[in-house]
Amino acid sequence: MKEIDPFLNGASETAAGFESWGEWLFARQQQCSECTDPYDDRHFQDDVDEDDYCGIRSLVRESIQNSLDAQDPESTEPVRVLFRIGTLNWDEENQKRIHSLFARLEGPLKEFGFSLQDGMRQPMKYLVCEDFNTIGLNGSVDRIIRQSEPNAAEEHFYWFWRNSGRSGKRGGTGRWGLGKTVFNAASLVHTRFGLTLRKSDRKRFLMGKSVLKLHEFEGNHYEAYGFWCRKDENCDPQADRMPLPVDDETAIQEFSQFWGLTRTNDPGLSLVVPFLQNISPKRLVQLTIGNYFVKILQGELTVEIHGEGKPILINAQTMNSLVKKYFDPKKENGKTLNRFIYFAENLELFQKCLGDKVLVREIEIPGENVPNEPLLKNAMGSALTSWREEFFLGKILGFRLRFRLPHSEENDLWGCGTVFIQKDANAKKDDFYFTRNGMLLPKPKGVPGIRGLFLADESDPDNHLSRFLGDSEEPAHENWESQRLEGKKWQRGFKGRVGFVANIAKTLNKIIQFENRKANLNAFASFFPDTRNISASAGKANSSIARSEEKLKEAPGPLVRKWYEIQKQTGGFRICSTGMPIPPNAALEIEAAYYVEKRNPFRNWNELDFSFYKKINQKNTASCRLNEKTFRFSSENANCLIPSLAQGIKGNVLKIQILPSEKFSFKISGFDPNRDVYVDVRDISSEEE
Repeated sequence: MKEIDPFLNGASETAAGFESWGEWLFARQQQCSECTDPYDDRHFQDDVDEDDYCGIRSLVRESIQNSLDAQDPESTEPVRVLFRIGTLNWDEENQKRIHSLFARLEGPLKEFGFSLQDGMRQPMKYLVCEDFNTIGLNGSVDRIIRQSEPNAAEEHFYWFWRNSGRSGKRGGTGRWGLGKTVFNAASLVHTRFGLTLRKSDRKRFLMGKSVLKLHEFEGNHYEAYGFWCRKDENCDPQADRMPLPVDDETAIQEFSQFWGLTRTNDPGLSLVVPFLQNISPKRLVQLTIGNYFVKILQGELTVEIHGEGKPILINAQTMNSLVKKYFDPKKENGKTLNRFIYFAENLELFQKCLGDKVLVREIEIPGENVPNEPLLKNAMGSALTSWREEFFLGKILGFRLRFRLPHSEENDLWGCGTVFIQKDANAKKDDFYFTRNGMLLPKPKGVPGIRGLFLADESDPDNHLSRFLGDSEEPAHENWESQRLEGKKWQRGFKGRVGFVANIAKTLNKIIQFENRKANLNAFASFFPDTRNISASAGKANSSIARSEEKLKEAPGPLVRKWYEIQKQTGGFRICSTGMPIPPNAALEIEAAYYVEKRNPFRNWNELDFSFYKKINQKNTASCRLNEKTFRFSSENANCLIPSLAQGIKGNVLKIQILPSEKFSFKISGFDPNRDVYVDVRDISSEEE
């Protein structure tokens, strides 16, 4: 590559269009101006690996958040975000173009230790971030907007380009008006460019913004914020005239081609971050999944990442394979990933919860008082006993909590949040995830032994709880802090309500967790015909515990007698009829496991414990048979359904089909008499076999 020194060899001459489109304009300091350098980016610095840019997590979080907040309400497609890390090589033409863009910034950039000349001696990395199925930056481009105006929140162009520390958002994820500064902070020249195609009027506008320090240029003193804007005598900040965006179609087309923008006729926003800090596609994948897995799994967000190698598509269908590839704790030191390093261990839980596979119970905490543990426990009522049994067996419990949010200007506001919890002795504090409007809050934590997920307002169109929590967040959206609400319009117990949400994992754990780690056999007594025998066997090493369970369709009420029951037998158990009518095509699924201290027995079953089946080692067969060498099976009007190996059978699961009759019986014996056995029976009569 021929090296050209742009400062010595004439690169300052007009280059193929850039200099003719626009120019940098900074307002001069006035006599009454306060001298303050911007420090917005300090809110978004993370604890990361030595080789990573310290704001990468915030860049991913804030950029996707802005796109989600700008979602087109009329579109049925998910928001699509594209990240592309490009490389610009320094041929003569490129050096002229880039110099025409940044020569005005050369002096001020020395305050940051950056030399434009040195920066142009090696290929330049840049980032393109584009969103689709969004509305773009609608609103006026040529006037100041007052927050008191009726439709001030719809003036997206004004809030994005002409404000720092101020935001027009009211119901979205953002609050502080600082999120857009992450793009400038990710640039070594502290600059961003943006091209928007607006849905409202189909107009295109191109603009740039640089966030430097107070500086001197050609003998005059200038403010830190400057705009790359239209070359127009009406855009003179010294004459109190507003810098206006470039709207020339030829200029916009050349800009798009130079940076490789993909936007054609789709509304949205395309951003360019030149002289990019050290950011890798791998980190973009990890942080996108870790921060926005809720929206991705719900099908409301897809992200494409282009950089090294093939493009990476992140959606609900590719989530499993990407997590296996990019979330390996053995290959990470954990700093950049932070709490995402063990994300893979929680993915199955998230998929079940967000895929509507978990029953969610409605719980309303009445009254104006601050919700707390006693009020929540009282609201759960008599169903708490059944939920405790499910929780102890490792079932996922889901609750939709409703409680009042007193407001000085609005009446009768209710906050809604959905929480899922699952008992797991291996879970750490960081295995409980809090989200608001689909964005993860990294700092709030759970309790050891509980996996869980809290969703603020996912099912509430009014978003009152999201508004409430958003007003208590810091600029980086990493934590809820009750003191942030000082001076806000939320009243009467707002600190207690913030604390109630932030500590919901600890509260639910206290309410639902068994006080004793050993099984309470009396809690299962209603499932047995002879409760005296079961109670008498409590604490004995050779006792067996059996329990039947139906798929819940509503919150548990009074116990209803089923058409089958379980009876304890020596070294095993018996399932038989109760005299209640047996349904047509009756079938049951039986799962058994040995009790394991502090763990879910069924999830910790291993073939080394036992297996009901034995493989048939014959050529060209994929079948098995009952393991009659270890277990004894006997039945009356019941057949065991033997699955094929191709069905991926588990050795601790049996399915039995009940023949048409008034009674039936199915017995199993052969378990280790020195270990406790847990049995879960499910009615699958209505399922397709």
